[in-house]
Amino acid sequence: MPLEQPASRKLSLQMLILILGTVSFVLVGLSLITYFHARRLIVKELKAKSRNKVDLASHHINAWLQKKKELFKAISMRINYQDKGPVFNASFFKRMLKQYSSEGVESIYMGYQTGAYCTGTGWVPPSGWDFTKRPWYREASAKRRIVYTAPYVDARTRLPMITIAGPLYREGVLYSVMSIDVLIEDINRAVNSLKVGDHSRAYVTDGDGRFISHYTPSRALRENIKNTEDREIFSDFLAGSGENATTLPPAAVVYDRSDYVVVSRIPEIGWTLFFHLPKSEVNRPLKRLFWTLLLGISAALLLLGVTIFALSRRITRPILELASQSHRVAQGDYDIHLHITSNDEIGYVTHCFNDMAEGLKEREFIKSTFGRYVSKDVMQDILQGNISLGGEKRELSILFSDIRGFTNLSEGLDPIELVRLLNAYFKRMDQAITQTGGSINKYLGDGILAIFGAPNKLENSALAAVQSAHGKIAHLAEFNKKQGTSLKIGIGIHTGEAVVGNIGCENRTEYAVIGESVNMSDKVESMTKFYGVPLLITEPTAQKLPDTYLLLTIDSIACKFSGGTITLFTPYLKSTLTAPEEAHIREINRVMEHYIKGNMREFLHAVAETFPEPDTQLTYLTAKAKKIINSSSLDAISPVC
Repeated sequence: MPLEQPASRKLSLQMLILILGTVSFVLVGLSLITYFHARRLIVKELKAKSRNKVDLASHHINAWLQKKKELFKAISMRINYQDKGPVFNASFFKRMLKQYSSEGVESIYMGYQTGAYCTGTGWVPPSGWDFTKRPWYREASAKRRIVYTAPYVDARTRLPMITIAGPLYREGVLYSVMSIDVLIEDINRAVNSLKVGDHSRAYVTDGDGRFISHYTPSRALRENIKNTEDREIFSDFLAGSGENATTLPPAAVVYDRSDYVVVSRIPEIGWTLFFHLPKSEVNRPLKRLFWTLLLGISAALLLLGVTIFALSRRITRPILELASQSHRVAQGDYDIHLHITSNDEIGYVTHCFNDMAEGLKEREFIKSTFGRYVSKDVMQDILQGNISLGGEKRELSILFSDIRGFTNLSEGLDPIELVRLLNAYFKRMDQAITQTGGSINKYLGDGILAIFGAPNKLENSALAAVQSAHGKIAHLAEFNKKQGTSLKIGIGIHTGEAVVGNIGCENRTEYAVIGESVNMSDKVESMTKFYGVPLLITEPTAQKLPDTYLLLTIDSIACKFSGGTITLFTPYLKSTLTAPEEAHIREINRVMEHYIKGNMREFLHAVAETFPEPDTQLTYLTAKAKKIINSSSLDAISPVC
C-alpha cells in the first residue's frame, strides 16, 4: 500500500531541550554501562583469542609432528617391503631427501644389526663411529616403537632439529633402525606467530621443562622453565588432565597471574606450549575506550544541538520521497528516476538510488532473458548481437573426450571423493579448452563435448582443437601426479559443418550443436581405446593443421555419413618428438600408404619386412587386411556408425 507522508513541521525549542536532556542522560548512563561491560568483554575476548591461538598453534605443532611421523612410516614401509641392502636404500633415501627437503627433512639414514650403515646424504661415518650408541638407535630399539629424540642443534648446519627413529622387524626379529632428521623451524614459526597485542610472548618446553622454542632464541635448548616464575604453572598443568592426553591437544588452560598465562599440551611428543598475555594489553584498549566515550559524548551533545534543527527539514523531505519510491521498487516497478536536488550526501543517496533502480532493471532483464543460458561466452555474444537466435550453420571442430574405465573407478570410490575428483578433473580440462578459444557445450557424466569456432569464430578451429587436446593430455598427467591417480582419457576430433544455436522453448533454451559432425567426433573418440591411442582426429581436421605437426596414420574406415571412407590420424607436434620417434612415425606412414590405397598384399609384405613385432594398431590392421583379402571386398571394413 502507498506510504502516507506526514505534514512537515518545525522542531520547537521545547522539543529541542527535551531531546538534548534526554540524550545527555541516556548517553552518560550508557557510557558507564558500556565501559564496565566492555572491560569484562575485552578481558573475555582477549582470553578467548589467546586460547584459540594457542589451541591452533598446539594443533599445528601436533599435526606437524604427526605428518613427519607418517612420512617416516611411509618410507619405512617401503624399506620393509623391499629392502635390497644398504646401497639400494642409500639411493632410495637420496631420492626421498630430494622430494621432501622443502618440508624440512635434512637426512634419512639406517643402521643394521649387522653393523652396516647407509644414508641418503652421502655422509661417511668417521673411523670408530658406532651408530648403536647414538640416542636414536638406543631409544628406538629399546622402546620397540617410533620415537622422537630430544631436540638438538645439528653440528653440521648449526640449526635446531629433531630425529624420528623406529625399529624395523623381519619375521619378528629386529634387523635395523631407520631415522630421519627434521628441522624444527616450522615449530619456531608457529610459536613466533602467537601474537596478541604488542607485548605477548610464547615458548615451548619439553616434558622436563627444557625450552624447545623461545621468544628469546638464545634461551632455546639451553635453559629450563624450572628456573623461571612459570615453574609452578608448569607443575600444576602437568598434574592436571592435560598430561593424560594422547591423541589431540586438549583445550588450553588459562592461569590468572601477573600476566594471563595460557598453557596447552602437545601430546604427540609430550611438550607444553606457554603463552603470556600481559594485563597491560587489556588496560590499553580500556583507556582508549574511556577517552573515546568522554570525547564522543561531548561532541555528540554539541553537534546534536546545532544540527538537529538545521538538518530535520533538509533530510525529511528527500527521505520521505526515497521511502515512497522504494515502495514502488519493492512492488517490482524499476522504471524510476528521482531528480537530484543537491550536491551533498542526500544528492549522493538519490544518485545511488537511481543507479540501484537502473541496475535492478538491467539485472531483471538479463535474468529473465539470458538465465536459460549456461555459457558465459554465448550470453555475451547474444547481448552483442553476434549470434542469431534459432541457429546457424558453421564449420566447427568438435571435440569429444571421455575418461577410460570410469565405471570401474566410480565403483571403487566413495561418492563424495568421486565428485571431488571429477570437479578437480573438469577444472583442468576447462582450462585446456578455454585457453585455445574453445567452449564447453556439455558435460556428459565423465565426458566433455567442446566446440571450437562457436560462439566465437576462430581462424583455425582445427588447430585450436588439437592444441586443446594436447593441453588436456598434459593437464591430465599433472592431475594424476597431484591426485595420485592413473586416469586415462580418449579424445576424438572432427571438423565439419554443424548447426549451432538456441534450441528449446520460450521458457527454457539451450545453446546446442547438432549435425553429423557431432556424431562423427563421438564415434572417433570411442575408437581411441580400440587403437590404444589417447587422441584421434579425422582427415578434415588433419588437412587444416600446419606443417609443424606430424600425423601418424591410424586407419581408414568406412563412414556411412559421407558414403565413403575416412582416414584417422594421431597428430604429434614435431618439436616434441625425438629423431628416432619421428623416423618411426614416418616409417609407419610409409607402410600405411599401401593400406590406404587398398593394396593389402603390399601392406602385409611391408609390415612383415619393416616391423617384425608390430604394435597394437598394426597388429589389428594386419588381421583386418587379411580379412579383406579373403573376402575380396572392402565391406570387411567396419563403419564408424
